[in-house]
Amino acid sequence: MSKMTTKRLLPCLIFTTLFSVASSANQTAESNLHDQANSDRLVKAVSDIEENARPVTESKTEIKVNPGKYFSYYHLQYLLNTEHYKINQDYGFNAGGQFEVLVPKEHFPIAAPNCNRDIIIRMPWSSIVNDKKALYEQLLSKQQNTLVTLELNPYVKVISEQPLQLALTYCNVFFRHKAGNYYDQL
Repeated sequence: MSKMTTKRLLPCLIFTTLFSVASSANQTAESNLHDQANSDRLVKAVSDIEENARPVTESKTEIKVNPGKYFSYYHLQYLLNTEHYKINQDYGFNAGGQFEVLVPKEHFPIAAPNCNRDIIIRMPWSSIVNDKKALYEQLLSKQQNTLVTLELNPYVKVISEQPLQLALTYCNVFFRHKAGNYYDQL
């Protein structure tokens, strides 16, 4: 999945599921019912994502689309309001500078129809941890709102290019990372 966008992966999943349903004609009726149930769940998930997507412009959030070799990367700057996030204390600050921030999905500017409660903002692992530790301490203190740069890939689906409409397929986004360190720019 590292080299495929969700946009490319979804048709593959649909094709695989539909092929599975079609090829199961020789199987028992019970097996066919199971395949149909899986196909129905997939169709519903795609429908939910498309229905719940909202234009990014409605949330007044600037999304920077950075073209990559194989697919585009979607970055945004997001203000972590001290009243609308919490640090995942169970996860803590791990070796490699990893930590998690939980934001209720209703306070996140990108729709996440498959997410029940919180968007998980994760800091990726790397050997460079000083900037990550400083950001973690600042967020933990909750003394001020903090502007952070996030990467929506790989769990983002493009609903529309014009106007840009995105939806998250899972509850995870990441702090932007570049050259092994947190990268606080679009």
